[in-house]
Amino acid sequence: MLLLLQAGPIPQAQARRLSTPKRGSPDLVVGHLVEDPNVPLGMSVSGALNALFGGRTGSGKTTAMRVTGRDVLRWNEEHPDRWITLIILDRKGGDYADLPQVAGQTWLHLGAHETLHLGLQQPAGVPPRVAINRASEIIAARANLKFSATVLANMMELLLWALNPQAQEPLLWPTLANILELARIAPLHLLAEKSDYERSLVQRLEGLVQSSGTMFQAHRGLELERLVAERKHAVLDLCALSPAWVRAIATDLLFNQLLLGRQYRYQRCDAIDCVIIADEMDQDISEEWEAAFEDNLSPTAQLVKQGREAGIGICLGVSAVGPVAQMILTSINHHFFFGKKRPLYRIPADALDDFLNRRYETGPQQQRPPRFKRLATVEDYFPHLR
Repeated sequence: MLLLLQAGPIPQAQARRLSTPKRGSPDLVVGHLVEDPNVPLGMSVSGALNALFGGRTGSGKTTAMRVTGRDVLRWNEEHPDRWITLIILDRKGGDYADLPQVAGQTWLHLGAHETLHLGLQQPAGVPPRVAINRASEIIAARANLKFSATVLANMMELLLWALNPQAQEPLLWPTLANILELARIAPLHLLAEKSDYERSLVQRLEGLVQSSGTMFQAHRGLELERLVAERKHAVLDLCALSPAWVRAIATDLLFNQLLLGRQYRYQRCDAIDCVIIADEMDQDISEEWEAAFEDNLSPTAQLVKQGREAGIGICLGVSAVGPVAQMILTSINHHFFFGKKRPLYRIPADALDDFLNRRYETGPQQQRPPRFKRLATVEDYFPHLR
C-alpha cells in the first residue's frame, strides 16, 4: 500500500477513489485523518503490521501516527481477548506526552534523563552469551567500534561472572559504567589486539556513559516483555538524548529486547500483540548507518522483516525517503506519504517498484540518472506530487 496524503482539507470526490478495506473487517485497525474522516488508514493486525510514515514538518505525519496509536487503543476496547500493547518512542519530545495522562494506570511515561533505566539483561529464556553477543554488536556498531565488538563481549562476560559468583536468578548484569571502569583499569592488551582499539574503546565508552546519564546505570532495567504480559502501554521519552548514536543505542536495545527472546524461544504468533511507534527515525535507518551491522540487519531492520512471525508491529516516521536503507524500505508493507496542502494521489505499486529499483542501481554515483543523484523524497521521482 502506498498513499500520499495531505494534511489540509481533501475533496470528497478524491477521497472516495481510495480503495481501502471496509471498517468491520475482524482483523483491521482503521484510523482516519483528523482533517477529513473520509480518508481511512487501515492495517491488519493478523498480517505484517509494519508501516513507513513519510512527510516533512507540518505535513500531518505525526498526527497520522498518533491516530494509529489511538486506534490500537480502540481495538483493545473492542477486542479485550486480543490485547495489543503500545510502545511509543517519543524521540522529539511532547508529541505523545498526553497519552499516559488521558489513558490512566495502563500507561507508563518514562524519560531518558530521569525515570527510564535500561539494562543489558537477556530476555527470558535466552542464554547470557547470546544476549551479550547481540548487545556488544549493537553498541560497537552504533559507536563506530566495529572491531571492538569482541572486546566488549569479553568484558561483559567477565563482569557478569564477577557480579554473580553463585548461580542466582535473576542475574545482575554489568552497567556501562562497570564496563568503562574495567576498560580503564584492566590490561586491555589481553582483550584487544591493537592499542588503537583500546584508546578508541575507552573514549567511546566515556562519551556513552557521560551522555546517557543514569539511563544505562541499572543492573536490570526496563523489561518490555513484562509490559506486554501485564497489558500495559509505555511512552519512552528520548528527547534531547544526544549525540544521535547514543539515542540509537537506546532504541536498538529496546527493540532487541522484544525480538531476541521471541526468536530464541521459537515463539510464533498468529496476530500482533505489540505495536511500536517510533518517529524521527531518519538517521537510525539510513543506508549509511545500517551498513555498520552485519548483513545490514540492525534491530529495526530485523523487526521490519521478522516482526510479523514474532507478533510485533512497527510504525516508523521519517522526513525523507531517499536515505532510508534498502533492506527496510523494500520490506515495509504499508507506505504512507504526506504532503502539505496538496491534492491526494495514489501511486501504483509498479511505479513504486520502478522507483525502488532505480533508486538502488549499482555503479558509481556519477553514472546514475541525474534525478536519482539528489533523491531526497519520493516527490523527486514523481514530479506531479510537488
